[in-house]
Amino acid sequence: MADLAATLPQLAGGYFRGKPMVDQTDLKGSYDFNLDWTPAVRYNAATRGDAPTGETGSVLSVFEALEAQLGLKLESKKVSLPIIVIDHVERVPTEN
Repeated sequence: MADLAATLPQLAGGYFRGKPMVDQTDLKGSYDFNLDWTPAVRYNAATRGDAPTGETGSVLSVFEALEAQLGLKLESKKVSLPIIVIDHVERVPTEN
């Protein structure tokens, strides 16, 4: 699940807009599954009624797909994340 949380924002970037995803499922081990969703641009067009003619099939956001296909629910909330702050950089390396 940690790998899914790390890669899904990259794969479905239009849905996450740079927000990190944190795994809080406590599920361990490896899982083999398929997850089918509609890209954000096409999903937004379909929900506004702007989809090109001839587009058929079900339209699922990544959030709907996660819940319907895997039973996982994404929640937006604030959590503490570790960060690295660089407060000074020397151009020329110096000896320790």
